[in-house]
Amino acid sequence: MERLEETLKKYKSIIILTVILAFVGALCYLYRYEIEYVFSLLKNQDQFKEYLLSFGPLAIVVFGIMQVLQVVIFFIPGEVIQAVGGYAFGTWQATLVSIIGIDMGATILFLVTKKYRSKLVNKVVPVKIKNSLEKTLNSKKLNLVVFLLYLLPGMPKDAMIFLCALSEISFKDYMLYSTLGRIPALTLSCYYGHNIALGNKSIVLIATIIIVVIVLIGIFFKDSILKNIEKVN
Repeated sequence: MERLEETLKKYKSIIILTVILAFVGALCYLYRYEIEYVFSLLKNQDQFKEYLLSFGPLAIVVFGIMQVLQVVIFFIPGEVIQAVGGYAFGTWQATLVSIIGIDMGATILFLVTKKYRSKLVNKVVPVKIKNSLEKTLNSKKLNLVVFLLYLLPGMPKDAMIFLCALSEISFKDYMLYSTLGRIPALTLSCYYGHNIALGNKSIVLIATIIIVVIVLIGIFFKDSILKNIEKVN
């Protein structure tokens, strides 16, 4: 019994990840017709896309403003907006505009936080998130840590702007490394929306599985991820 417990403890992360993958796979199989129905619904009900395109030449600008707002008003789900951007404008154009919009929003929050510091942070960032990230952002390799925090799943990326502004990282380095870290997830979200528009069912299904797995990894392994990042010296 003790040997079994030791084995389970040793391979705990692998076992959990395997269970998650099996669970996601089973759900996708059981609800394959519902997934196809949702895909069809998204394909036909493109009111959001029509709303954006109703602005004509300014449509892409409106999309960019939405990305600014989803950072500044950080409870707005950015992934949804990015997927709609990919649906309306294609992967690469939506990704580029998303990066510009998000960086503009991050610039606003970073500079405002620099001015008001803890007075602002204590009001908008939950204590639990603040406490869990402050130690992580005290690393000597702060640029690498910021890059990893924005690259890895499950991190409260918009809330991190406030805490990074209180850290020793410069504005220039923050913008560079946070942007590099954001790019893969941004591209995936826009690619997802673009393939919905193209009707690529198999790619949409694969992308859905990848996104779900990434989210679940972030949920189940966030504390472990933070502890490992804290070891970066």
